Amino acid sequence: FFFQAEDGIRDKLVTGVQTCALPILVSSTLRWPWHTNLVQRYRSTILQGQSREKTVIRLADQAAGFNKSSRSRPVLWTGERGAPRPRNSIRNLTVEIGTNNPIAIGIQFYSNKQGGIRDVTVRSLSGDGVAGIDMSHSDETGPSLLKNVRVEGFEFGLRAGYAFLGATLEDVEFEGQSEAAIRNVGQCLSIRGMRSTNRVHAIQSTEINSFVTLADSTLAVVPGSKPMPAIQNRGFLIGRGFSTPGYSRAVENRAGTGIDATGPNVREFLSHRLFSLFPSPQYAIGLPVRETPVLPWDPISDWASPLAYGGKPNDSVDDSDALQKAIDSGKSTVYLPHGYWTLYKPVFLRGNVRRLIGCEARIRIDNLGRHAALTVADGAAPVVLIERIEVETFDQLFLSQDTARTLVLSSCSGIRAAFPGKGDLDRKSTRLNSSH
Repeated sequence: FFFQAEDGIRDKLVTGVQTCALPILVSSTLRWPWHTNLVQRYRSTILQGQSREKTVIRLADQAAGFNKSSRSRPVLWTGERGAPRPRNSIRNLTVEIGTNNPIAIGIQFYSNKQGGIRDVTVRSLSGDGVAGIDMSHSDETGPSLLKNVRVEGFEFGLRAGYAFLGATLEDVEFEGQSEAAIRNVGQCLSIRGMRSTNRVHAIQSTEINSFVTLADSTLAVVPGSKPMPAIQNRGFLIGRGFSTPGYSRAVENRAGTGIDATGPNVREFLSHRLFSLFPSPQYAIGLPVRETPVLPWDPISDWASPLAYGGKPNDSVDDSDALQKAIDSGKSTVYLPHGYWTLYKPVFLRGNVRRLIGCEARIRIDNLGRHAALTVADGAAPVVLIERIEVETFDQLFLSQDTARTLVLSSCSGIRAAFPGKGDLDRKSTRLNSSH
């Protein structure tokens, strides 16, 4: 991936698997690719490392421009407001802020329609800095997913703003913030599995149009901290199954009913009155949230691609037969290299395949009528994962789940699907239009 640094220097981050003994040291903002076409600008870019431990991007100590300006400045910047920025993602790496960078932001993130931050740590080595992750600088950010994310230090772990779309946070950790773990200024946040360990508020929801749903979380205060509520709410708040050990109150509610939640264990909390069209219990159903199945990575020797069977991206020639041969090769992972792939005949996901990974590939389908381009059929694995695919012909049926197997869709976009089978469906950060 190439990024344009703000001072005009072009830096190259080498793609592929690397073992980094030392951090990648930077002294300026790394910016998502620019394009002369406004619609194509700052979009569909994925920055992915090998792991949090082996891919570390570190802002140098006392970096120029990060300690003298009155404006905050990010290390990673994924685009400006003004146009859609779909399919931007950051995965499997760590962003570190060196010492004496008080106006630094770890990641200023902007993605909508589909995108997110996964398996990422953002830390300030000295604790200072404005925010670990900033999602308050654009009014069109979201929907997006933050999963398995940890933020250490900064004034705010996460800043969110603008009541337009929204973000989902799952399995997120915050520690050592100086103002609040999360500050929400008007955004719609759905949070599950949050863990906060701090001397300050875990959540500040500051505007009347802020909306927060919180479930299955632990918000703990450091012993010896001054008395304060875990959550300051001025907007809409729905909470279920969360605890606030050490805080004086679970929720300071200054909206709706004005009734606080004492804690430390909260079964359910609503900031506003509950309305119902008919007599019913005055609490949520409380259905458990099922975990997304996690598939292990297969060895490379068990991967297959349509390239080996005559398929070729970007040539507008039908790749259906080549993809089917790759699926029927007996391998358990089938991958589509980046580029445009054309499907004019139905393809069946069957046999030993349990993962179809698109490598951000794009698929065009045509001439299929009511038939799905890809049908998930019965096979050896109980769970099938389809990930990192964008379908451009959204008006045609791409996917049919005609099996009792569990189907997981992850980081996909433009999928029109039908579900005549009986299997479970779990989709993470995927735009999906269900036929039925």
